[in-house]
Amino acid sequence: MNSLMLATAVFIVDGEIKADQFRAQRAVKKAVVQFLETAPKELKNFLSETGFRPLKDLDQVRFRMTQPVNLDVPPEPLVTLKGRFKPKRIHSSWAKNKDSTAIKRTKIAGKTAYVGGANSPMFAIESPGVIHAGYRSTVEKALKGQLDPLRKLPPFLRGAKAWLRVRSTSQARRAIMQQKQGSPLAEIHEMQVKGWLEGEVLKLKMRLRTRHPDAANGIKLMVSLGLMNSNHPSSMKLGQALSYRVQGSMLSMDFSMKLRELMALRPPPPPPPGRGGPRVIREQPKDDRAMPGAGSGSMPPPAQGGPRGPGYSPQGLPPVRR
Repeated sequence: MNSLMLATAVFIVDGEIKADQFRAQRAVKKAVVQFLETAPKELKNFLSETGFRPLKDLDQVRFRMTQPVNLDVPPEPLVTLKGRFKPKRIHSSWAKNKDSTAIKRTKIAGKTAYVGGANSPMFAIESPGVIHAGYRSTVEKALKGQLDPLRKLPPFLRGAKAWLRVRSTSQARRAIMQQKQGSPLAEIHEMQVKGWLEGEVLKLKMRLRTRHPDAANGIKLMVSLGLMNSNHPSSMKLGQALSYRVQGSMLSMDFSMKLRELMALRPPPPPPPGRGGPRVIREQPKDDRAMPGAGSGSMPPPAQGGPRGPGYSPQGLPPVRR
């Protein structure tokens, strides 16, 4: 029963970016061009084979996903693109490469779709202005109008140029409490984020709705101390760009950073082997004359002088000099 609950407990994510209000800005164009230049080969091939032009064709991006707590269960993402697409151009670009590409043309719910390999994402053209991308089962539901309705947008997010929200179900919160007792993350009911550009500066406003003021303060300390004490330049810059405010059970965070500085940040490297893991116990040579337990990872030998002698300390360490 517990494993079934973990498999079904989910986080519900949805968001929107009004691309037409961002793409005219120089900082966004530069960031998109830079991303496309360094994008994986698979993405470049996809864009070439389908004739899709992100900067010219795209007006709006809508995103929704359910993410199970159990990471062994795959999520179900769906991206809906709205813009000025030309199905004939997409088909013409695909036809030129159909003998060398793994993308196949088919029909789903009466609409033209382009499908990759097994268990690969695909996309379907609902109309010249709407394209759905994701895995087949979710795309088919979108074409047939069978997707579960999402909650109405709160006033905080209405009219935003870009927004994202993450909502946890009661099952997900119970699952977190079972895995990590006392974790303040289990107290988060919903996270709301909206963003916009002021010149070259990206601005974000975030709200975390929790169940109790103690949880809001706990998350604030966990985030702020985690970033500032990481000793990694990118994490510390993120910490410096954030400001916090707790109002009752609501944690509000403001973020401000130049877009080019944000694009230049790099994630911290993984911890070195053994950091935070089990202690390695090395076996002592047979002719070692150290006292029993010395070097075995248990307890260091007492200092010279014996118990209560001049070199005594409770853990067998040298006494503290004052």
